[in-house]
Amino acid sequence: MVQVSTIIRLLLGAVISVVFVMAGSVKLFPEVNEVVHKELVADFATKYADIWNVAYFGITHEEFRLIVGATEVTMAIALWVLPRFSALVLFGIMSCALYSHFEAYDPEEKLVTPIALLVLLSMFYLLSGKKSSSKASKAKKQS
Repeated sequence: MVQVSTIIRLLLGAVISVVFVMAGSVKLFPEVNEVVHKELVADFATKYADIWNVAYFGITHEEFRLIVGATEVTMAIALWVLPRFSALVLFGIMSCALYSHFEAYDPEEKLVTPIALLVLLSMFYLLSGKKSSSKASKAKKQS
């Protein structure tokens, strides 16, 4: 029988994957949502690239936006193959996004999404831990 935690983990994984594929895609392709794409291009050019001092690493604000978007899409897909690793990478991206919004004095509404995703990613990470087999559990209890 399927455990409730497995169902919750699968649902969380599906939600997280869809959100990050969309979030990453809008950073990469204007066809996804032209208005949001233009806003992101401007924000990365005027705020986020400066906050992270990307020029120091030899990349432009455009490359920074593309790297973040591609990483979000890649990790959203990899969530099904490498769940804990992907969740950690996405957690790092969302932590940086939260810091960026805070440091850029963005409106409080822009802080809600990263916080919510950090909570979902934490739950997914915890539910994706290694399961001990029932035989191993019984052996531990008997010793």
